[in-house]
Amino acid sequence: ARSDLLILDEPTNHLDIAAREWLEGELRSRPASCIFTSHDRTLLDRVATRIVEIERGKVRVFETGYREYRGTRKLLERQAWQAYDASERRRAAAEEASRRRAQLARKVATPPAGERTDNDFYNRKAAKVARTARILRERASEDKCVDKPWEEQPIDGLSFEHVARCGDVAIQARGLAKSWGGRTLFHDLTFVARRGDRLAIRGPNGSGKTTLLSIIRGAVASDEGWVRLGSNVRLEAVAQVPADLDIDRTPL
Repeated sequence: ARSDLLILDEPTNHLDIAAREWLEGELRSRPASCIFTSHDRTLLDRVATRIVEIERGKVRVFETGYREYRGTRKLLERQAWQAYDASERRRAAAEEASRRRAQLARKVATPPAGERTDNDFYNRKAAKVARTARILRERASEDKCVDKPWEEQPIDGLSFEHVARCGDVAIQARGLAKSWGGRTLFHDLTFVARRGDRLAIRGPNGSGKTTLLSIIRGAVASDEGWVRLGSNVRLEAVAQVPADLDIDRTPL
């Protein structure tokens, strides 16, 4: 519909490739303004002309597209770390200089062994050196502190050393066929997935992708053919809409 301002909240969720391509073209050609949130980096890169970043309670606006925003953000992060490191080096150098001056003050306060003279001369000399040490120490404390840049903590690596190693073939299927509602979704489908392979199923909505996954995990029977798991294969599935999701459990 016609509008002056269009607001979209993650508009590509559950869209197939054809619908995504249509949406990208539509948003680029519309004369209306559009505000959208998305985890889809391709959509951001192709459509967005301005990025509003909200992070840890702060807002920054970048008058660029997504690709340029990523480059600018990396540059700002690098500059922030350079400023922080330079500040820490200056502070450490001033503190070290102050410490050495304080040591020198204690040393010059003591007359050389065997010398007969008034201690006031050495005390005055030590006081001057101690004053320099105090100035350096104050300078180090008064130097404008540069906050340490925030770092997102990486997710710890997952380890599966206690899981039995599966065979070279994780899963194989031969001659799969499935019809639904009087329509053939696929037939004579044969494939092999070996340990470490990553297979993607591509197709428009309604073409049978989810049905094929359901056949693989044994939730739906195929009309023809068979599916076999390899030795020591443990199968897990995450559904598009997980009905059995326990919201009281943590993601871990």
